[in-house]
Amino acid sequence: MSADLHKAKARYHEAGATACRHAVDAVRRQSGVDFHMREWSRSSELAFDEQWLPVSRHEDGGFDWPKIYSRYREPGTLKPVIWSPGERLSGLFLCTIHGKSVKLQWLEGDPRENCPLKGFRATIAVETMAVYAQLLGRPEICLEGVADGVKPLYIDGYGFTEVIPHKGSSYLKRAV
Repeated sequence: MSADLHKAKARYHEAGATACRHAVDAVRRQSGVDFHMREWSRSSELAFDEQWLPVSRHEDGGFDWPKIYSRYREPGTLKPVIWSPGERLSGLFLCTIHGKSVKLQWLEGDPRENCPLKGFRATIAVETMAVYAQLLGRPEICLEGVADGVKPLYIDGYGFTEVIPHKGSSYLKRAV
């Protein structure tokens, strides 16, 4: 591995860890839940298999997270896993870098009824993305493939605007 690639990977890793710590601190105060985040790992996959696969998942979710996380290997890809008390898998998301943006590619919350972070998982993802983008000098964050039912949450609650390009699908963006 070249020295420049090694430096870039280290920079992305540190920015991702800092962004996750910041989001945990900020949202922990809002939610009152003592949660933490760490990168996707074998223990995350085991928890996913044991905790999420046996239950019915929302039609806008149901993603194959092991496949998603293994497919995205580019430097700068952020793969946070949200854990609430008792090592409960509460959320998964994946962010990538695209030009001047950090883009939320995937987000899914714990499908079980009594997740202590229900209502906060999008906040965690948006906060993490915003800090990650700032640390990497990217001026905006973007969301693609947002279900119509939650677009108002991102537009009214998080300050995103909808962009409808001449060609292609609409997306949401926000300056950081």
